[in-house]
Amino acid sequence: MGQCPASIAAATGLPSGGAYLPGGAVAKPLAARRRAEHAHYRRGNGHCCGRMDFGKLSPSRGISWGPTRRTSLWWVALFLVLTALVSISTPPLRSPDEIDHIRRAYLLTRGTLVLKTGTVDVEKNTVNASGGEIDTGLDAFLMYHLGHIGKPDTADIHIRDSEYNALRWTGQTAFRPAPGTSYYLPLLYAPQATALLLGERMHLTIHDSYQLARAFSSLACFALLGLAFILYPVNLGALALISLPMSVFQMASASLDGVSNAVAIVCIAVFMRLYSSRVRNSEGPFSIWCLGLWALLSCRPHLLPMVGLPFMVYLQSRQRSQLVVGIVTLVAVLTWFWIAVSATSDPRAQLGQSASALVRQYVNHPSEFFVVLWQTLNSAENIKFYWQSFIGILGWLELPLPGWTYSVITAAGVLLLAAGIRTTSTTEIWNAGWCLTVVAITATLLVFFALLVTWTPHPASVVIGVQGRYFFVPCILMVYAWQAPLFHMRVWQLRICTAGLLAFIAFNAVILITTLQQRYPLTWATAMLRMSN
Repeated sequence: MGQCPASIAAATGLPSGGAYLPGGAVAKPLAARRRAEHAHYRRGNGHCCGRMDFGKLSPSRGISWGPTRRTSLWWVALFLVLTALVSISTPPLRSPDEIDHIRRAYLLTRGTLVLKTGTVDVEKNTVNASGGEIDTGLDAFLMYHLGHIGKPDTADIHIRDSEYNALRWTGQTAFRPAPGTSYYLPLLYAPQATALLLGERMHLTIHDSYQLARAFSSLACFALLGLAFILYPVNLGALALISLPMSVFQMASASLDGVSNAVAIVCIAVFMRLYSSRVRNSEGPFSIWCLGLWALLSCRPHLLPMVGLPFMVYLQSRQRSQLVVGIVTLVAVLTWFWIAVSATSDPRAQLGQSASALVRQYVNHPSEFFVVLWQTLNSAENIKFYWQSFIGILGWLELPLPGWTYSVITAAGVLLLAAGIRTTSTTEIWNAGWCLTVVAITATLLVFFALLVTWTPHPASVVIGVQGRYFFVPCILMVYAWQAPLFHMRVWQLRICTAGLLAFIAFNAVILITTLQQRYPLTWATAMLRMSN
C-alpha cells in the first residue's frame, strides 16, 4: 500500500520531498534512503490515505519499490530466454493434449465459444463427440504429428516433417473432435488464436502459424508474469515453482497451461494487493480483476474456490459494489459450467452415467468421495507419479527426467521454500495468507473431484487421470500465503537466497534442455541450422 511521504520522513529522518533536510542540511544519499525505507517497511509502520489506484499504489505497505520492480522484471527476462531455448529444442505439439488446445484456439478464431456435437469414428464405431469445423490443412498437420508422439527423432521422420511443414491453409473445413477442451471458456486461448488468425491471413504455412502461436503464448505468459510482479512483489517460492522443468516446458508450448497459470498468478497478486491495503479500493480495478477471475475459472474448473476471493476483499473493505461484482462473477462462472456440462459429449470417458448425475451423487454422499480419495492417495505408485509429473514428465507423459534429478530438485526446492517463509507481517497479510491456504486446499480436493466425475469409470475405487501439473496453482497459492516478498529479507539473506535460486534455475534449465536434446537431437540441430542461415 502506498506510504505517505510524511510517514516515511517521520520514521526514517528523511525529507518527505526534495534533497535537503529542514535547516538546509543535505539529505542522505539515495542508497541510504532506500535502506531506511526498506527498514521502515519491514517494521510495517504507517499507512497512506486515499483511494486505491493500480498505477500509483505500491503493492504493499509503504515502500517505494522501483528497484524491486526492475529486479522482478529481470527474473521474467531470464525465464523468457530459458523458454525460448526449450521451444527450439522441442518438436511441434509435444505438450499433453496440445492438439486439442490448437483446435480450440482455431475455433475461437471462428467465434466458437461452445463446441457442437458431431459424429466421429472411434475403433470402427460411430460415436458423438464435442468438436468443431477445423481447416483441413491444419487438421492434416495435427494428425501427422499425433502419429509421431513417442517415436524417436530420426532422419526419416525429419524428411517427412519437411513435407508436412510445408502444408498451407486450405480454406476448407471438416468436423474434428476436441472433447478434452469442451468444458473450457476459450477466452484464454486469445494469444494462440490471434497467431493462428494472423498466420492464415498472411498465408503462412501451418507450421509457421503454429510456431507463431507458440511464440504468442509464451510472450503472453511473461507479460502476465511481469504484470503480477509489478502489482505485488514476488517471493522466492513462486520463482522456484515457475522455474520447474514442467512449468517451463508448458510455457514453451501452445497449450493452455502456461497462460492460465500466469493469469492465476496475476489474480493472486491482485488479491494480496487489495486485501492487504487499508484504503478504499476503486471499483474499476476490482471489476477488471473479477473479469480475469471469470475467464480463468471458466477454463480451470478445479480453481473454482478462487471465486471466494472477491468476497474476502469485500469483508475487508465493506464496499457493497464489490459484493455485487463478486456475486455476478460467481453466477457467471456457474452459468458457464452449466452450459459446458450440458453441451459436452466425450466418448473417451466411459463413466457409466452422466457427469451431472455423478456430481449429484457425491454431493449427496460426500463420504463416498473421501473413500475414493483415500484409496487413491494410499497408492505409493500414484504419489510417485504425482510427484514426478509435478516436477516434470515431458512430452505426452512419455519423457521423464533422469531419475536422480527428482530428489535433487525436491530437496533444493524445499530449502528455498523454507528460506522464504514469512516470520513477521501485518494482520491483513496473515489473514490473506489463511484465505489463500483454504482456497489452495479446496482447489486440491477439487482436482480429484473433477476427474472423478468427468474421467473416471464408475463404480470407482480410485481417481484416474490426475497429473502433478494440476497442482501448480494450489502450490502458488500456498507460497503467496506464507512466503515473504524478496525485499522483506535482510541484505545478506537476499544475496544468499538469490544465489541459491539462480543455481536452482540453472540446474533445472540444464536438466530440461539436455533431456530434450537427447530425445530430439535433430530438432535442436535443425533449429540451429535455420538460425545460422
